[in-house]
Amino acid sequence: MIETTLIYLRKDNKILLGKKLRGFGMGKIVGVGGKFEEGETAKECAIRETFEESGVKITKIEEVGRVVYDNLIWKGVAERNLMHVFVATEWEGEPETSEEMELQWFAIRDIPYEKMWSDAKEYMPTLLRGEHFEAYYLYNEKYKYDQFWVKPISDELLAEAEDKDFGFDDDGFEPESAWTRFGA
Repeated sequence: MIETTLIYLRKDNKILLGKKLRGFGMGKIVGVGGKFEEGETAKECAIRETFEESGVKITKIEEVGRVVYDNLIWKGVAERNLMHVFVATEWEGEPETSEEMELQWFAIRDIPYEKMWSDAKEYMPTLLRGEHFEAYYLYNEKYKYDQFWVKPISDELLAEAEDKDFGFDDDGFEPESAWTRFGA
């Protein structure tokens, strides 16, 4: 399983997005983020990736969602990806375009969903309402998702989630049983 982060910097009624200039997703409009380095937590990865791709040092960040991509093709192999989604609301410095991304602030009402990965239009409205969420996407061999769900979740943690709560165990993955235990 691959673990990644996706970070959205948000100020006022705007969100920072960037056009990928190289690598996976080149040409797409995305948030900043990337893969974990050895020994990193999700939060550490989010802070490092944001600095590398935008030049800002995050001082206030919150994990707001988790997205599971099943059968996502990565370097010719179908993989499972767990993406930790963060929103940052305070940072030091001003975001600057890097070799990786051409950055731009977008008004919430003007987000260019048509230039983003198709899954973004499904979970971003929940994120933009300030709700925490979990989502699941099952991809086919044509790089499209056949099934998906996005579920808003409460901020109140009733129990600590374990791998088995997300359907990750030795017996295989069953998306219909992959619900986190949160309460209203």
